[in-house]
Amino acid sequence: MAQLVRFLVVGGVSFTIDYGLFTLLYAVGVAHLAASATSFTVSLFVNYALSRKYVFDVNEDVNIVREFTAYVGLNVIALGLNTAVLYICADIMGMSPFLGKIAATAIVLVYNFISRKLLLERIGPRPRSENFI
Repeated sequence: MAQLVRFLVVGGVSFTIDYGLFTLLYAVGVAHLAASATSFTVSLFVNYALSRKYVFDVNEDVNIVREFTAYVGLNVIALGLNTAVLYICADIMGMSPFLGKIAATAIVLVYNFISRKLLLERIGPRPRSENFI
């Protein structure tokens, strides 16, 4: 349960970056799908660093370049899901792109937790400081 709470806190930080940048880009005239893809990608880097540090019990012996490459691969799928849901909500159903972005984020949340847990956790976890939730 504590891990899920940490995941949600880190996700909240990432969502704030994602949604804030999306809003800014959309407000200055960037198309909603392009704004969403850009903001999602930026928040991906922050989420990776925070997830490794605070959420998952990672094995420090793993090749971080290889791990990050796999992480990006998993997030290409998440970006596809995010974009598809936003497209369906905004372009097909006529919802506001802002509401569509929130719906997309909520749907992708479950996929993100499962995929990141499987990727970042390894056998023989390192000791975790309980100072962060």
